[in-house]
Amino acid sequence: MRTSRCTLRNVAERCGVSTAVVSAVLNGREGSIACSARTREKIRTAARELNYVPNVLARSIRKQRVPRVGVFIRKDPGARIMNRSMVNILSASAEVLNRHGYETIFVPFQDAASQLARMESLVSMGIIGGVVTAVIPGDSAGVCDLLKGAGLPYLILGNPPVPDVYCFYGFEYILRDRCLEFASRRGLTRCVSVQPSHLSGRKYLFRAMPFPGDYIWNAPLISEEEVVRNAGTTLFVVMGIRLFRNLTAGRFPCEHAVVVGFDDEKDSVPPELNTVFLDTVSVNLQGLEAFFIPWLLDGKVPEKYHNALPVGEESFDFNFHF
Repeated sequence: MRTSRCTLRNVAERCGVSTAVVSAVLNGREGSIACSARTREKIRTAARELNYVPNVLARSIRKQRVPRVGVFIRKDPGARIMNRSMVNILSASAEVLNRHGYETIFVPFQDAASQLARMESLVSMGIIGGVVTAVIPGDSAGVCDLLKGAGLPYLILGNPPVPDVYCFYGFEYILRDRCLEFASRRGLTRCVSVQPSHLSGRKYLFRAMPFPGDYIWNAPLISEEEVVRNAGTTLFVVMGIRLFRNLTAGRFPCEHAVVVGFDDEKDSVPPELNTVFLDTVSVNLQGLEAFFIPWLLDGKVPEKYHNALPVGEESFDFNFHF
């Protein structure tokens, strides 16, 4: 388990002084404060014992702007290349950041360990002045801890179960309501969301709709056995055509299903399927413009940690066969 990084505040609390005093001592600026030799030695000893490592990036940002943003995107471990939707999101994000004078470093990752390692490396070397990242459901604590202590603007795309991190996620109430209506009109008693598992040990993640708190990660998991038992009375809302094909090729009789895909997948989905296509590019850019860019440019930290924005009707293309 990853331990939390030691900060200036931790050292200050150990020594009973302010963070300003600790910063001055550890950065060789003792002359700017009133601090005895005994206190200076106490601070240095505490820093060694607590394994304090100076935040190179935070220090560089205070001295000068670092005009690069790291955009971290998860790459499907089963795919040789990144899908077109992810490429479109990366391209659109780069355009927004370029417009504001920032270059973009794209950082693909496959699991939480590689994500954390790449992020720690780029942050500690002072290469990036901000972070935009997705996180893996159920395995995001390490990345969240790093971002909270990094001292630079960041935006998490998603809703991790960590209360005090700045994140943005779209509230897809239109998708939810339409799928529940579709299930009702077909006389189905359940509506289940199906996602690929990003963690080892499970092939699929099943969650009942509607989601508590209006977000998918808030819903408890349903066992595969229970899903199979009730398949005949369940609407499967499947995230992606590839997952749908894997699901139907296995032991899940998806007699009633809705495939949720991205706009650029339309050509690969048979028209007879019930489908919803989502414009994810506009949703992600909304979060960048509303929360991340003001923080990056003007230091305007978002007013609250978890920011939910409704996804508008224009972002969906429904094709239901009732």
